[in-house]
Amino acid sequence: MTPPTEPVPADSASIGSASAESAPSGSSASETVPSGSITALSMLAAAGAPPAVGAGGNDAVRAPVELSAEEREILAEDVPVFGRTLKDPASRERYARLADAIATGSVPAELVLSLEAMLELMLQTKTVRRRHGPDEERLLTDLFFRTGRGAGLRSAARDVTRALEALKGQTIGRIRVTAAPGQHTIAIETDRAHLTLALDGTGARVERVEVGG
Repeated sequence: MTPPTEPVPADSASIGSASAESAPSGSSASETVPSGSITALSMLAAAGAPPAVGAGGNDAVRAPVELSAEEREILAEDVPVFGRTLKDPASRERYARLADAIATGSVPAELVLSLEAMLELMLQTKTVRRRHGPDEERLLTDLFFRTGRGAGLRSAARDVTRALEALKGQTIGRIRVTAAPGQHTIAIETDRAHLTLALDGTGARVERVEVGG
């Protein structure tokens, strides 16, 4: 991934998502479902670094985002502040346009990536909670999940849940956790399936599902 051109806080991190549909536990044929593309969105995609193709989880990232009055009020304060922290003139100009869009109550498709990257950074570093409070944090968290990237993360979490639920009624023979730099892998073996989950800075995702044999 190309390094971001703007500095980010030391405690910030990027997250992404990938998903794979779990195979039905009753399948008699051996079937492998590989993981989807792993995405890692730089926190300063907002600062002008274009995200990788597919970053954000789905095409909803290209759709405009409508804002409530409460969301507009918070963002009208935070977006200009965030923009002024950026050194790159093009990045500052992009956030100036985002601030103008916030005032209208609708974020156009071409600015949604900047909005979601800013929200992700501010929510991860607890900036929203410190600046506004827990209610406002919940409000902007809900807004983040209405963006393509947030929707992708939520979809990946559902995929992991479905894959684990598919093991219901099976006999677990072995659970193994392995560590690697920046990642943990959980392998669950049952009498009918083998499920591998990955946990890292990009979140949780289904890495591999094998059913039958």
